Amino acid sequence: MKRLISIGLAVVLVTGVALAVIFGRDATESAQLTTVRGVIGSEKLAFFTDQRVRDAFARHGLDVRVDPAGSRPMATQTDLSKYDFAFPSSSPAADRIQHDHANSHTYAP
Repeated sequence: MKRLISIGLAVVLVTGVALAVIFGRDATESAQLTTVRGVIGSEKLAFFTDQRVRDAFARHGLDVRVDPAGSRPMATQTDLSKYDFAFPSSSPAADRIQHDHANSHTYAP
């Protein structure tokens, strides 16, 4: 009798784990992604379009959209108000962007 109860409990446990994995995965995949827009140095475009990188961002709830631009035009001519982040390739351009946009934060990837 104890053996039958043990087997029954094991079946219930395995079924519960399988259902949690199946329904948990569906909930994660269908979760709404937050779209963030950025302007980047053109040499970084290959990184941001790599599917592995896009998948990593998605796992963190982000859909990252980027527009490539040269670092100097990014710092001096681009309207950065429509972007969530700027990622220039040079330190002088980054310094200029930070100086011109007082509310900006700096992150070193």
